[in-house]
Amino acid sequence: LFYRINMEENWRKKPKHDLQVGCVDGVDGVDGGVGDVACSGIDSDDVCEERNRRGKGDSLSSEEGVASSETNSWKKRKNTKSNQLPGRQVNEELKDEATPYIDGIYRRVEPYDYSFNCFVKGRWIGKSLIDVFSKEFQANTQEHYETAIKNGSIRVNNKMVKPSFVLRNNQQIRNIVHRHEPPVCSTPIDVVFESHDFFIVNRPSSIPVHPCGRYRHNTIMALLGHEQNKWNLHSCHRLDRLTSGILIFAKTPSAATIMEKELKARDVSKTYVCKVNGQFPKGEIACTEPIVIVSHRVGVCSVGASGKSCLTEFQLLHYDSLSKTSVVQCKPHTGRMHQIRVHLRHLGFPIDNDPIYNCKEWKEGEDAVVKAISARRFALDESGELRPFNEATMKQGCMDCRRVYKDPTEEEMTLHLHAWRLQCSIGLFEAPLPHWAAFQTKVEKFQQQQQQ
Repeated sequence: LFYRINMEENWRKKPKHDLQVGCVDGVDGVDGGVGDVACSGIDSDDVCEERNRRGKGDSLSSEEGVASSETNSWKKRKNTKSNQLPGRQVNEELKDEATPYIDGIYRRVEPYDYSFNCFVKGRWIGKSLIDVFSKEFQANTQEHYETAIKNGSIRVNNKMVKPSFVLRNNQQIRNIVHRHEPPVCSTPIDVVFESHDFFIVNRPSSIPVHPCGRYRHNTIMALLGHEQNKWNLHSCHRLDRLTSGILIFAKTPSAATIMEKELKARDVSKTYVCKVNGQFPKGEIACTEPIVIVSHRVGVCSVGASGKSCLTEFQLLHYDSLSKTSVVQCKPHTGRMHQIRVHLRHLGFPIDNDPIYNCKEWKEGEDAVVKAISARRFALDESGELRPFNEATMKQGCMDCRRVYKDPTEEEMTLHLHAWRLQCSIGLFEAPLPHWAAFQTKVEKFQQQQQQ
């Protein structure tokens, strides 16, 4: 995993040993993680959704933390031109931590102990440990954190302290949690192409690309290691968590750098298919409306004059008069957050099962949408009923062990948006159309009738 420097406003005034290293987190360059560092290359739906649901905004409770050995990592990276290695990487350290398994339509992971670590931030200095946790990490109550500090689950410099312990600069906080990962779909991860430098797969929906939020082992990069022994891959780009289709990984840093340059230069052509409500017009339709982020935290965008310029081209592939839905080809020429989904909603043809851009609250305005989505996610997170504590099967102090969550349905794990084709310097690659996008042309229907 790769990390970035926590750039405080006065970071240049601090000595090198005082720089705080934070985990990479964010959504399309917004909503940063430890140290509020913003970056791209993350599963936008996933991070927005899980950070909002859990109320967790830092590495101690929402993302992979910073180990004490990262000082050496920083020393190695500071000598590079960009101070950042290409892509994200998951190594074999995860192999013995937990093992995902198939349970019907789900991939599950048995709960496991995990340690979140980070250094004390500037705004935490001089505050008590309990004040920091109760105000910064609101996923649990103050009583829960007091108990965790007293029993040693939360430590400072790996030592047990009191809740009233006052934090100082350069101290490291460790939060040991019993981690529960949400289930994802059990659809196989099919290999589309493999060479010495690249590994291309057809990613099923609902599975994040790399560890983020509550997901660590139920991610594509970890699952490729667990199921196909493909560890240490570098992610070249991302897809929203609910979007399926073509996904490219590099096997070496040099290959990742090459693909990264192609993506930044927009030399990579991407084609998507989606299923929308209504009869989409025939012919090519281009949408150039700028996109603005309405809510960084929830992950909602809309068109707006103050947004970033972008271009998406659409073309009707098939209209089904029975369901009154259309299968549409989409070609984004820019990479804005939720670009295809936002442009389709603006054109009046939202994706038929889009939980964000096809909800009724849009009639009431953007603020109503943000409030409604936040409320639904919070209700989902708190919907589980509590069961009596069982010492044999539950972890002491872990509320997730006692809470019974409702598994997502197959429909809830799928968005009718599929990364169909991708063309770059190494070739043209295509992922088979999902069942919801399959249709028969008039020629195919006539041939089938003739055979019958």
